[in-house]
Amino acid sequence: MSLSLDSANKYVDLFNQIENKFVQSGEDLTYRRNALQKLSKIGFPSSRDEEWRDTKLSSFLSKNFVSSLASCISEKDLGGLVEMGLESSRIVFVDGHLQENLTSIDALSHGLSIKSKMPISSTVFRNSNDLSTDNDDAFKLLNSAFAIDTTYIEIASEKRIEKPIELVFVAFVDQVSSHPRINISLGRNSCATVV
Repeated sequence: MSLSLDSANKYVDLFNQIENKFVQSGEDLTYRRNALQKLSKIGFPSSRDEEWRDTKLSSFLSKNFVSSLASCISEKDLGGLVEMGLESSRIVFVDGHLQENLTSIDALSHGLSIKSKMPISSTVFRNSNDLSTDNDDAFKLLNSAFAIDTTYIEIASEKRIEKPIELVFVAFVDQVSSHPRINISLGRNSCATVV
């Protein structure tokens, strides 16, 4: 069996060990299992795939990643990793988990709303969840199976959000498997900057 398929099967085994961590509904669990089933059939891309021929995935695929655990950290823990005091609406993820204590949304930004921990199978995410069977989408399938914090950012129609929306991703744990899923929806004639 190829490294590509072996690696996909490692994630299937990891999911089976920790699937209760992800379950929000029967539909959600079914959706995740379907994503993994498709991943185990197609595997990850390799240098034989045209779009990936110059990308060396072997070192990534040979690593044994561990599932990330939710932990609450403080601004002090972040130290110099994140610049503080910027004029933005900031959404912070650490090892794939939304950190609400470090997330600050500009209170004056009427028309900006954020929802988190939504089922990956929800209608909100279905538009971006096409579970195709092309191995170019292997990482998308992996994310669909393991997404921890699903975050939906919505900008209402006819609204202009003046301050940038800043998404910050911090990794603290070595070789942690983190899979945040962020969906940004802009209403008609709305405007926002995402960094």
